Amino acid sequence: MKRPEKPKAFDPEERAYWDELKDYIHGNDAFVTSEPHTNVIRFECLPDSSLPQLLDARGFDVIGAGTGERLLPATTTETRGNRAYVNQQTVPTTVSIYYFQLFVDP
Repeated sequence: MKRPEKPKAFDPEERAYWDELKDYIHGNDAFVTSEPHTNVIRFECLPDSSLPQLLDARGFDVIGAGTGERLLPATTTETRGNRAYVNQQTVPTTVSIYYFQLFVDP
């Protein structure tokens, strides 16, 4: 059995482009879950996020991969008399999982 070829390493421009996309995804309240500087970018976002459509509009073929759970912070405020108490906790939250290929093979 022949071993698969090692994928080519990203050059500095490709790495910078990957980093810009990662920042764009994070800026839209989503989470990149793939390894850094790999061709397939996997991310998670809340189900009502418009990020998949935004990336699709930028020319990426965004593919849904189901749902999962992520622990996210939640804040609740409780009022007792004239005092308000703010509680912060971490709760399991359903997220949608997507991926797309950064560079399409010719």
